[in-house]
Amino acid sequence: MASPLSPARSQYEEQGDDVVFRCAACALCCGALAAAAAAFGCTNQVLTIFAPELSWLFLVPSLLIVVVGLVGLCGARRVASALFRMQLAVFLLVLAALLAAAGVFAYISASAAADWIDAGCEGHEATGLWKDAGRIEEKMKHVHEQYRVLENGWTTCRSLNPLIYDLANCGVRAQCADGKRADSQPLFAFFQHLQLTFACGGFCTDQVPL
Repeated sequence: MASPLSPARSQYEEQGDDVVFRCAACALCCGALAAAAAAFGCTNQVLTIFAPELSWLFLVPSLLIVVVGLVGLCGARRVASALFRMQLAVFLLVLAALLAAAGVFAYISASAAADWIDAGCEGHEATGLWKDAGRIEEKMKHVHEQYRVLENGWTTCRSLNPLIYDLANCGVRAQCADGKRADSQPLFAFFQHLQLTFACGGFCTDQVPL
């Protein structure tokens, strides 16, 4: 004989499954959006040079949220137990907290890196040193040295053909001080990206675009 509570219990279980499905779908969408933003940061050349760890720090919890969301969607196909719902809720809560913390840390660190870049440029212009650049002092020094190498290649190219106005078109004529072509330098694409994106030239000083 069927229990009079069976319809109510069945309706409750279906509602529970629907709750799991909605939560998992929401987590999956949020995780996918966060992962896309982190992936964009991983491909951003400025972040790649000065703060490469920030995007990865944001990407890892985003992918974990996507995984948990997929697990929740698979679990929502059948009647979910109270234990499964509790575990899913705990995992989502922990990962959401980690993602929020990673986002706050990335924002603060990116702001600090921007301040260090400005302070480093001002300090170098005044004293010729990069000590005001904080933790990115060595990176600023390396990028500046690369710019000087590319600038030398640009000067060499223009001395051979004054009608060329783009270092990318110099080819073998843009031989730098280290004997390599300008377009084979490690940060050639980085400076090309900066100049095309921000329509500027030089590094910490106003110069003609390479």
